[in-house]
Amino acid sequence: MPIDYCLIEGGNFGDDLNSTLWRQLFPDIDQLSKDVVITGIGTILSRKPAANMRKVILGSGATGPNVQLNTGNSDIRWVRGPQSAQAVGVAKQLGVGDPAWLYSDLYDAFDADRSGAIGLIPHWATWCSFDWKSVAAHAGMIGIDARLPPAQVMHKMRSCSRILTESLHGAVFADAMGIPWAPAILAHRFDRFKWEDWSASIHRQFNPFIADRPLVNSIGPIKSITNRIAKGINFKTSRLPALRAIRASSAEDAEQIATQLFKYCADESNFFCSNPRLVKMRKERMLDICADFAKDYGLTFRPDNTSPPYHFNYQKIRSNFMHNSNHYAWDLQ
Repeated sequence: MPIDYCLIEGGNFGDDLNSTLWRQLFPDIDQLSKDVVITGIGTILSRKPAANMRKVILGSGATGPNVQLNTGNSDIRWVRGPQSAQAVGVAKQLGVGDPAWLYSDLYDAFDADRSGAIGLIPHWATWCSFDWKSVAAHAGMIGIDARLPPAQVMHKMRSCSRILTESLHGAVFADAMGIPWAPAILAHRFDRFKWEDWSASIHRQFNPFIADRPLVNSIGPIKSITNRIAKGINFKTSRLPALRAIRASSAEDAEQIATQLFKYCADESNFFCSNPRLVKMRKERMLDICADFAKDYGLTFRPDNTSPPYHFNYQKIRSNFMHNSNHYAWDLQ
């Protein structure tokens, strides 16, 4: 399939969704010209296609504030958010949102368990660095491995009353399914630009839970020294120097993080869905763009494969949104 996306060894459900989503929308996508590649879900707007390839961008995110794209062989239909739009030099109105909102299975009806446990979704690399399943359990939460396939992550999320997520697509999925969520920073590698870009696309303030220490099973001596120096000089503060690991974490460290998670999750007001009206507007805009793309490139477009949104309790979501309306900007253009 002519899709350019990030392949993570062991899997990452957000990136891996590319292999399902685009075939749902464009069943004959494999018939695209061999010199056309689609850049879809993911923070990959720094990759440059071969000189003889045309890159069609459908909702990808920039890797940072300045990205040099070859506009001569790039067809930018939309990007993840307004910061990505600025980074690649297009109008901010093209920062429509993340394409994962178009994943049809997210809109299937399900019985939401509002009394269920809170799900914790660390970034896939954070999950690999420590036993987060146990940390979550000690906090009274359910740890969800982002390396699982998209359908399995979705299934686990549906058993949860709320979602605390370091994985961006944990938030994207939660919004589509109507599950209140909150962002979390659990490790030094956290990509603030990516999150702030997407948060701006849904007009939501970025107010994450932030752990006060990293959790790692082990760390090499050289890395420990360099991290100690980086912490001392506050190197790259956007990457949270305090979360640079300088030693292996102890049982007490894990207990402290579990306590912090429990305390944060005890405040239900930390969790809410994005403005459902805006989610609907953004999704419809993406579908319009997909229709134009299919027409221009001679593909079949199946918008019915995205399923109607909001089979869940719309009034409850709207009430939750209005209760937390101070977290939003009200310009919905």
